[in-house]
Amino acid sequence: FTIYNTHTAVLNINADDAFVITGTLTLTDGKVNTGTFNAQGAISQASTFDGGSATIEFDAAAAQTYTVNGGTTPNIELDSSDDASDSITFTAASSITGINTTAGFSGTIPITNTSDDTLSFTSWTQAAGTIDASAQTAWNVGSFDITGGTFTPPATVTANVNFGAWNFDTTETFNNATVAVGNGSWLDITSGDTLVTTGTLTLT
Repeated sequence: FTIYNTHTAVLNINADDAFVITGTLTLTDGKVNTGTFNAQGAISQASTFDGGSATIEFDAAAAQTYTVNGGTTPNIELDSSDDASDSITFTAASSITGINTTAGFSGTIPITNTSDDTLSFTSWTQAAGTIDASAQTAWNVGSFDITGGTFTPPATVTANVNFGAWNFDTTETFNNATVAVGNGSWLDITSGDTLVTTGTLTLT
């Protein structure tokens, strides 16, 4: 199944509907909103893809690969132990609409970023699993919702999305943190939560 719309075009899928794709899902251009892709094979994304609010679920017991060659991903959901054997591989600086790791997941969140490209997440939601991004230089994150699992951040995390919200399981430790939201916007940290920065805190 291939999405190849013009740059501004949107494919809208009914929110209650799901596409099951037994072969390859190719994301070339345009956006895809709502609905779910149950991908059972490889997923390939071009740098011209523009994301959207639809959700991609890995839907096979065998290992799958999502190769992101730039652009913006839809939402990505990791909801079972089988998903730990999959791979989300970034080959270029990319934007991610959201990664949602549910309580049904276990193991290591399967992100590969060997070229240390800057990754920009509109949202990062983690209820389980382990991620170690300490070998990476920089992530930009609009909203965090970390309620379980283990999160080891990259060298620098920057809040750069207007009206972001960071929610932690009481305390989260970062190396360097930067707040660079838009003029007149703000970052909300949940009342009672503490962000510990062991390096530099930059308020831009």
